[in-house]
Amino acid sequence: MSMANENQQGGGNGEGGDPQGSLGEDTKRSLRSFLGAGAAGSAILIDIAAMAAAIAGSQEFVNSVLPVAFLAFTLAVVGYFLGARMLAAGALVFTVAALAISAVVLQGL
Repeated sequence: MSMANENQQGGGNGEGGDPQGSLGEDTKRSLRSFLGAGAAGSAILIDIAAMAAAIAGSQEFVNSVLPVAFLAFTLAVVGYFLGARMLAAGALVFTVAALAISAVVLQGL
């Protein structure tokens, strides 16, 4: 009899007794992944804007190249740690490529 009581008590307070707990974890994981994708996507958009400014020959870009690169790298790393690993890795590669292309374009001007 004591085994039946332990099973009943354990079932009510354990993993199976709280379906909201697992739903909450799934929701948190999805939210983190969504925010990570947003951060990594923002890094890519910043890189596109920086490349457009470099191609246009904007003097403001020359003055703000390091803060722009730092912001893009930071957003990509945040996206990586929030769960959007592939997109964030792509954002990091795209940031490096954008900086290289922008440097080549600015040297040609």
